[in-house]
Amino acid sequence: MTGLSLSQAQTAKLLAEFGPTGDSIAAITEQRRPIHTFYGGAHLFKPEICAKLGKVALDLLKAYGPDPDTLADGLELREGYRPDQKTYDLVLGKLAKEPIEDYRIDFEDGFGSRSPEDEDQAAISSAECLIQAAGKGILPPFCGLRIRALGSDTRERALRTLDLFITKAVSSGGKLPDNFVVTLPKATSSKEIEVLVKALDILEQTLKLNRSIGVELLIETPRAIFGGDGRIAVSDLIEAGKGRVKSLHLGLYDLTSALGVSSQSQSLNHHICTFARTVMQFAAAGRGINVVDSITNTIPAPLHKEKDNGTPLSPQRIEENRRAVFHGWKCSFSNIWRALESGIYQGWDIHPAQLPMRYLATFIYFRRDLRESAARLAEFEKRSSQASLTGTIFDDQASILGIRNYLNVAINCGATSSDELSCLL
Repeated sequence: MTGLSLSQAQTAKLLAEFGPTGDSIAAITEQRRPIHTFYGGAHLFKPEICAKLGKVALDLLKAYGPDPDTLADGLELREGYRPDQKTYDLVLGKLAKEPIEDYRIDFEDGFGSRSPEDEDQAAISSAECLIQAAGKGILPPFCGLRIRALGSDTRERALRTLDLFITKAVSSGGKLPDNFVVTLPKATSSKEIEVLVKALDILEQTLKLNRSIGVELLIETPRAIFGGDGRIAVSDLIEAGKGRVKSLHLGLYDLTSALGVSSQSQSLNHHICTFARTVMQFAAAGRGINVVDSITNTIPAPLHKEKDNGTPLSPQRIEENRRAVFHGWKCSFSNIWRALESGIYQGWDIHPAQLPMRYLATFIYFRRDLRESAARLAEFEKRSSQASLTGTIFDDQASILGIRNYLNVAINCGATSSDELSCLL
C-alpha cells in the first residue's frame, strides 16, 4: 500500500499534458552582453572612430575628475556610492582599452535627411570601414546598423540601404562581424518585422551567410506597446522576428511625443517610460532578449573653449565649464543607476563625454555589494542549496538566482573578474 490514488499511468498521462517544455525561471545568460550602445551617424563612421571616442572621454575624465574624490565630490555621491581607487582605475582602463562595447552605424536620426545618392554612398563606405576595422582588430565586440523605418515613406529606402550595406560588407570581408545586428526603428506592426526577417533570409541565402544577423526593435510608438485591439503588442513583435530578436530598445522621445508629452516633461523618469520599460521586460523575460534603456540628452560638455590665440579662460568660465560637465554627468549617472536597479543593464550613449559615467555607474553598482553577495552565495552552497541565513538575510533558490545574475553581469561587464570573485567565495 503506497498511499497514492493516482496510478503510474494516470500520472504519466497528466504530465504529458505539459508537452516537451514548461515554464521556468530563467537566469540571465552567462554570455557577455554589452552594457551600452553608442549611436553615430553613418557619415561619421571610420575604422578608428572608437579609439577617438575613447580618447575624448578619457581626456574629459582626467580634466574634471582626475581622482576618485574629486569625481565623487563633483557628482555629490554619498558614502557607499563613492568610487574607490580600484573602481576609478577600472574606468580609466576601460576607456583606454575598450571605450565602446557596441556601435550602431545610424542611417536614421543620426544620419538625417539626405539625397538617395548620398545615402547609397554612405552605406557602401561605412560597410567598407566596418570590414577594415574588423581586419585591424579594432572593432567593438558588438556592432550593427540602424536602418530607416519600414513605414510607407521610407520602407523602400530602408531595404535598399540594408542591401547595399550587407552586400558590400560581405563582398569586402567574406562575412559579417560576430554579434552583428540590424536595428529597426519605429516598429508598429508584426508585418514590418516579418518583412525585415524575409529580407535577411534572402540576403543570407544569396551571400551564403549562416543565419547570423540579429534584429533589434526600437519600441517607440504606442502601437508597439498596445495593439489596436488593446492587447500587449511587444510579444507579437518578438514572435514575428522568428528567433532573430536580440534586444528591445526604448525610444524615449518618439514615444512620449506620440502620447502628447511636452518637451520640458520628457525624461527617462517619466511614468510613461517606466511603464514601457516594464512591459518590455515582461515580454522579454525568459527569451534571452535584452531590454535597453533610451538616451540621456543632457550632454556633459564644457560651454567655453580657449580662443585660438591661446588666451586662457577666466575663472568664471572655468567654473561654468565644470558645472556644465558635472551637471551632464549627474544626469547620466542618475539615469544609468535607476536602470540598473530596475534590472536593465544596457542603455544608449550618443556622445563620448557620456562614456565615463556609463562605466563609473555600472562598475560602482556591481562592486559595492560584491563581498556580501559572495558571502550569501557561499553560505547557500555550503548548505547544499537549502534555504540559509547570512547575518540577518534569508536566502532561498529565488533570491540566490538574483545573486547569481548579479555576479554573472558583474564579471561580464568588467566590474570584477573570476579571480577576484574566487577570492571572495
